[in-house]
Amino acid sequence: MATTRGQIISPDRARQIKDFSGLLFGTITPTDIDGLIEYHDKAYIIIEVKLEGTAIPRGQELALERLADDLRRNGKPAIFILAEHYVWDVDEPIDVAGAIVIKYRVQGAWHPQKDPPERVKCLIQRFLDWVDGRKTPSPMTHPANPEKRLLQKPPLGQVCIPDTKHRRKT
Repeated sequence: MATTRGQIISPDRARQIKDFSGLLFGTITPTDIDGLIEYHDKAYIIIEVKLEGTAIPRGQELALERLADDLRRNGKPAIFILAEHYVWDVDEPIDVAGAIVIKYRVQGAWHPQKDPPERVKCLIQRFLDWVDGRKTPSPMTHPANPEKRLLQKPPLGQVCIPDTKHRRKT
């Protein structure tokens, strides 16, 4: 069976529930990660996607936050992206690239959703541009000079158009 890169190879197995109840250590149990990208031995991207209005459990958020921070402290840039999707039908696939970023953690700090909202793919591209040393909009800093904030706007004609339809209610 031919598949497109990035698609689940065995959707039936992916739907199979994993029971972690036997792995309880005090109040700590395993968590999952919706997406993880190891980028050319240079950086890591951690992605967690929730249905709109669904909060991430504090333990899961803390574990993924600490993972991103630990990777950074050990010399690899890392970003943890928390996003939401609007697909209520569990039989329909979720387009993670098009999910809306709620907040993200990079360089040891949280950054809230932009206005207008940004899609996961666009934020990942900004992060990879930063990792590769290409200029990128703030709040990321240049890897060669962490004190220098890059405030310029993205180039005209960029692929990532902000999402004005899905604004988060405050």
